[in-house]
Amino acid sequence: MSLRRRRERRHERAKEAAVRAFDAADGRLPLAEPARAVLHKAFPDHWSFLLGELALYAFLVLLLTGVYLTLFFDPSMVESTYTGPYEPLQGQLMTQAYTTTLRISFRGARRPADPSGAPLDGAAPTAAAVTAAGRGALRLRRAP
Repeated sequence: MSLRRRRERRHERAKEAAVRAFDAADGRLPLAEPARAVLHKAFPDHWSFLLGELALYAFLVLLLTGVYLTLFFDPSMVESTYTGPYEPLQGQLMTQAYTTTLRISFRGARRPADPSGAPLDGAAPTAAAVTAAGRGALRLRRAP
């Protein structure tokens, strides 16, 4: 018997064993029918659906970066002296917003120690107040 024929027979036996194993597993836990139904669903393949996917992914990136900046960016216009890791700007007078931008860029999103001991600042207290007060907390009130 030639080496080629042996290989073919071994391949056929392995294929049959895999089919038998799948049939046995499917007999105990029938997943093939639901999987087949899901795989036979029509999926749009027109090129214009790609634009919708791109818009979705761009929105997700926007959402994630917005949450990140809400937590770690300080938009204050108060001027302070820079003491961060970037050497050419050491001792320069700049706004707190620019200082936090440099801090996020060079060190990542670590919060500096808060001397007041306040655990929340920025948008977090507003979110907590809106959550506590309910849906009507931010509604505009008409003047009497």
